[in-house]
Amino acid sequence: MARILREDDLLRDDSDDLMKRLYKLVPSQTQDVISMTLFVVVLPIGFLFEMFFVVGDFYAPWSSDWLLRVGILSGLYVNCLINYVLMCRTGPNGRNSVLPNTVQSGFRFCHSCRAQAPPRAYHCPVCDSCAFRRDHHCSFGAVSLNY
Repeated sequence: MARILREDDLLRDDSDDLMKRLYKLVPSQTQDVISMTLFVVVLPIGFLFEMFFVVGDFYAPWSSDWLLRVGILSGLYVNCLINYVLMCRTGPNGRNSVLPNTVQSGFRFCHSCRAQAPPRAYHCPVCDSCAFRRDHHCSFGAVSLNY
């Protein structure tokens, strides 16, 4: 018997998909939780402290000199945040979350993932997944980085 899809089912599937994506962003390793907390909580607090107390001691707040230095600091801070978001969003294998599972010459079997891995793919023990051309595991983004 064919099942008729209702709008409620589609909304539930979308919300389940969103929850799965959000859950994947939360790191599971202790080192990743600590470093991500430092990056997401301590860095903004340090930026505000630098902006209002350190630069504020040398220049009068809201003066042209203060605004110039805060503008440069804000640009560097926004650059860090954009790079962080792009690093977390892209992941180790580009936009694809898994490597292609095809049997070709040169591919080898990864016993941890139980899948075929391309010649330059390595298994990350922290992420517990294979990453194509893996360089190292970044604890700040809780992802494996490749070159």
